Amino acid sequence: MEVLIINTAEQKGGAAIAASRLLHALRSEGVSATMLVRDRATQSPHVITADKKWRAALRFLWERIVIWLCNGFSRRKLFKVSIANTGFDITQTPEFQRADVIHLHWINQGLLSLSDIRRILLSGKRVIWTLHDMWPITGCCHHAYECLRWTDRCGHCQQLGGKVPFLSGASDLSNRTYLKKLYCYAAGHIDFVACSEWLAAMARKSPLTLGHGVHTIANAIDTDFYAPSSEKEKVSLRSALDTQWGIPPSASIILFAAAKVTDPIKGFDLLIEALDRHFSTDNREAHLFIVGAEGEAAARSLSFPHTCRGYVDDPEEMRRLFHAADVLVVASRRENLPNIIAEAKACALPVVAFGVGGIPQMIRHREDGFLAQPESPTSLAEGIVFVLDHRNPRQLADAARVDAVDHYSAHAVAQQHLQLYRENR
Repeated sequence: MEVLIINTAEQKGGAAIAASRLLHALRSEGVSATMLVRDRATQSPHVITADKKWRAALRFLWERIVIWLCNGFSRRKLFKVSIANTGFDITQTPEFQRADVIHLHWINQGLLSLSDIRRILLSGKRVIWTLHDMWPITGCCHHAYECLRWTDRCGHCQQLGGKVPFLSGASDLSNRTYLKKLYCYAAGHIDFVACSEWLAAMARKSPLTLGHGVHTIANAIDTDFYAPSSEKEKVSLRSALDTQWGIPPSASIILFAAAKVTDPIKGFDLLIEALDRHFSTDNREAHLFIVGAEGEAAARSLSFPHTCRGYVDDPEEMRRLFHAADVLVVASRRENLPNIIAEAKACALPVVAFGVGGIPQMIRHREDGFLAQPESPTSLAEGIVFVLDHRNPRQLADAARVDAVDHYSAHAVAQQHLQLYRENR
C-alpha cells in the first residue's frame, strides 16, 4: 500500500505537525508513505513540494485578492475564510499516480483548489480527509463559532464584512463556495476523519458530508519523546527554574500555554479570575508559569505569582516544562482536540481543562485530571486544587500516562488509519 499525505505546510501549524506525525507513524508500521506540501521545512526524502515557490505565492495572493474584492475591499477577517479558487493539479505527479490512498489534511491557501479536489475524486483512488478545522464542511469559514448557516448552504456569512451588491446576502461568497463544494464532493467518495467525537458530530450535521463517511481518529504524538521524567530529573529542572526565573523549588507550578495568550478563545481571563478570586494560597505555595506570545500584556492585571516565558517553539523545552510542572491548565472557551493535553498526559502531567469541544474525551474526570464546568473560574480553581492536593499524585500521573499511550501513541493511531484505508467502501 502506498499513501500520499497532502498538507499545505510540513511543520508549521497544528495540522502540519499532525500530518507529519502520521507520516512517521505509518512509515514505522512499514507503510510506504510520502507527504506532499507547499512549504517544505526539512530535507526528508519522504517529503516533496507541490510546485515552485513563486507559483505557490501567486496562487496564495490571488485567492486573498478575490476574497478582498468580494468583501468590499475590506481586509476585515481576510484570513478567517478560504475559497480554494486556485491550486496545483497533483494528479499529474508520479507520487499521486503511484498512491493507493490520498490522505488530505489542511490544503488551503493555494495548495489545492476545489477543481483539483474534484480531479482527485474522479481518479477513483481512496480519499481520506482529516478535518483540522471546519472548512471542509462549511462554505468558506474555518471556524463557524455560533453560526449554524453551514447546516443549510451558508449565505449571509458573519465572517465576511463587505456589503457589495450581488456579492452579499443569501448568495454571498460563502454560499457560492458551498455550492461548488457540493458539486466537487459529488465526484467521488470521501472518508472524513475528525480527531474528536465533537468535531465528528459537527461534520455529520453538514449536508456536504451526506453520502460520505465520517470517522473519529485522534492525532498521534510521540509517546517515546513525550514520556515521564525521573524524580531526580524533576528536582534538577525545578532547581534550574529557580536559578533562571526565581521560582522557589517548593512552589507548586501551574503551567499555562497558548500560541497567543491574549487570544480570547484561550480563556486566560478566566484563569486570572480563578487564581485571583477563587484559589486560596493560605496553605500552599504556588506559581503560574505562562508560555506564549503577549503573556505579559495578558497578565498585566494578575496579582497571583507568575512568570511569563514568551512563545516556545522548541519541543524539548516544552517537554522540560511538562516535567517541571505539577498541573497543566487549559482554560479555552473552544477547542477541538488540543495536542498539548495529549503531550502533557504522556509526560505524566495531569491536566485541568474546561469540558468543551473534544476535551471531555481526552480527560477522565477525577481519574487522570479534572474537567471543569465550561467558562466557570470557580470550577477551574476547584480542579487545580484537586490536582495539587490529590492524596495520591503518583496514581493520578500514572493514569494520565497510560491513557495517553493507549489513545495517542503513533502505533495506536497508525493502526486505526490502516484499518480505515483497508475498509471496503
